[in-house]
Amino acid sequence: MIININKKNYHVNHNEFSTKTIQGLENLRLLNNVGLFERLVSLIIEFKACNIQNLLFFDTDHGGFIPIEASPFFDNITLLKTKSFNLVNINDNIKLHNIKNITIIDDQSNLSTDYNNNVININKSIIFANNFSDIPSDILDDSKDYFLICKIHIDLIKKYKYTFRLKKSEYYI
Repeated sequence: MIININKKNYHVNHNEFSTKTIQGLENLRLLNNVGLFERLVSLIIEFKACNIQNLLFFDTDHGGFIPIEASPFFDNITLLKTKSFNLVNINDNIKLHNIKNITIIDDQSNLSTDYNNNVININKSIIFANNFSDIPSDILDDSKDYFLICKIHIDLIKKYKYTFRLKKSEYYI
């Protein structure tokens, strides 16, 4: 399915960016999650001022909307542990928008090896995941400087002393 967001087309799955209506404004086409995702993109771009060099996304969905929208502002964006049913749309959108700085690592068998050999660098990075449990624990190295953005999870609270909630969302930093 192709949807248009801010005059850009995106290939997405049928259950992503569903349309909602508001009584009295039935002619207005509102897409679920677009406002939240635009806020997350803006937050990620603001972190660029903290000398952030890399973005890592775990289990990317919604056609890769967030990494694609953030791509003009970063040199290296890596997508990890992306489910196969999302890869087709993400690859189509990367080609459609002529994105050159997004790398997809789809072989998860050597993810820890890639991390240990510095193929995946989390230092001075933003790590984004819809679910904290999608991130391999050995990647979250306390000796590195990074921002983690994900939905709340009990292990997140146990691991990190400071967590901050993004207002009107399920996401924490």
